[in-house]
Order: sequence, then C-alpha cells, then structure tokens
Amino acid sequence: MNRTFYPKSILLLLFAVSVLALASLVLGNWTHSPPVEQMSNEKVQLALRRTAHHLLKLSGDSTSRIPVVERLDNQTWLVRLEHFFPYDTLPPLLQSSFHLHGIEANYDVAVLRCLDNLLELGYNYQEYSETGDFPCGGRSQEEGCYNLQVRFTEQAPPTPTRFPWEYPVLAGGVVLAVAYAWRFRRRPKTALEPPEPTAADTEDWIVFGQSRMLPNRCLLRTGDQESVLTYREAKLLQLFLQRRNQLLERSFIQEQVWADEGIITGRSLDVFVSRLRKLLQKDTSVKIVAVHGVGYRFDVAG
Repeated sequence: MNRTFYPKSILLLLFAVSVLALASLVLGNWTHSPPVEQMSNEKVQLALRRTAHHLLKLSGDSTSRIPVVERLDNQTWLVRLEHFFPYDTLPPLLQSSFHLHGIEANYDVAVLRCLDNLLELGYNYQEYSETGDFPCGGRSQEEGCYNLQVRFTEQAPPTPTRFPWEYPVLAGGVVLAVAYAWRFRRRPKTALEPPEPTAADTEDWIVFGQSRMLPNRCLLRTGDQESVLTYREAKLLQLFLQRRNQLLERSFIQEQVWADEGIITGRSLDVFVSRLRKLLQKDTSVKIVAVHGVGYRFDVAG
C-alpha cells in the first residue's frame, strides 16, 4: 500500500509558518527593552558624566568641574555644560557611554541654552542609528552655556492576555517537517552550488595603507576593526584619498565637504580631522599632517 504525503510545496509552506510562529513567540516574550522605570539611575548618571567629561576635553577644557547630573523625572536626565562643546561629536560619544553601561533603550537628545532653556540642537537616537546622520550636524554653534538633556522614550503597555496560537501551529509545523525529512531522506544529494557573492565582496573598495574604505556604504576597515562613518566623515576621507600625499588648503577642504550646507566653520574641519585620526590610529602607514596656517596633508606610505 502506497503512503500518501502532502505535496512538497505545502510542507515547505507549513514549515515556514511554524518558524514564523516560533520567531513571534520568542520576540514577543524575551526580546524587549527594559522599562524606563527599571533603568538604573546610577548607570545613566555615570554615562552622562562620562559624556560631559569627554565633550569638554575635546573642546580643550580639562579642568572645569562637571555639575551633578539631575534626574528631572522617570525618563529624563540633564547635565549642565558651562563651556562650548563640539556638537558633531555628541551622538557617537553619548551612545558609546550608554553602551558601556548596558543602556540600550531609545532616547531623544535636546541641547538647551542655559539662559532661556530654549532648544538649540537635538536629535533622536533611533534615527541616528538607522541613517548614520543627525539633524544640525556640522552647523555652527554659538559659544556659551548649554544644558544637555536626555529623555528615554516610554515603553509600550503590556500586551493583553490572548490565546497562544503559536504553540499548536509550531507543533504542527514540526511534525510535518519531520514527515517531509523522513519521506525524502533517501534522495541522492546534489552538489552544493557556490554561494552568491555578497554586496560587500562585489563593491569597489578604496585601498590605502593597511586600510580600505567603501564610500557608498560609509564603511572603513583598518586591520580587523570596521567602523561606520557619518556622511561628513566619509566625504572628508574620500577627498583626502582622492588627493593623497597632497597639501590641501583649509578653504578648499571646507568648500568641498561643507559647501552644500551654506555654512562653513573652521572648528568643524578640525573636529572631523581629529575623529578620522582616531579611527585610523592603528594604521601606522597613514598620517594626517597639519600644516600650520595652510591646511592638511593625507600621507600614505608606500
């Protein structure tokens, strides 16, 4: 007597449904951000103090006292910075501080003027993490006192109790998948085809020294370290690579990298050069040389 099996396509479809059910079950029960109320006040304060310290240090201030971090409510913290700080360095520095202390929730950042508490600059972390850019980046910023405010977004309310439909679907899918495997277990194995090349393998890298850059994806690899550049960092590095070992005047660099914004500031150039130096510090064959009063030269050995 012949045994009857479901068609192969139906078995595969049911197996796929069971996998989706399992994923829904796992994501719904175990992978969620911790409620803001459970977030450690001490960890947030430590992260903000670390951020304030490095912001002031980047602006040349290594002696001023950092005020106490204030907790305004369950979701909001604030620290006062009496001196100017480079805004373009805030998003990566703040996120590295939160990551260091195990804080992964989404948040809004507001830079407020101390005088009247009006919003001067700001961004949302989720948007910054998805695009690699942030509002007001690279724009001029007045000297003065600023309040750095971070507000974590509230979590969604608990999902109402419902029938766990994933369990029967998952069980049925597993049973059918086992039946499918048993039915076709004796079929001869075919030779595996070579994997399709990934986008990173087929795209054009710019190789220099012991590093390489993928411009259209803003990727920089130095040794075993991979970094995602911001739009301005990638634009500046690509300009240096196009004119490596050549002395470029400050005005020329600013026009090429920042002209589309209509506002050009000398401080922005120095800040971005400092960030590129840090990212490339492990590559001893690459050096960004500052020529006083003239500009910069991107030296690549060999």
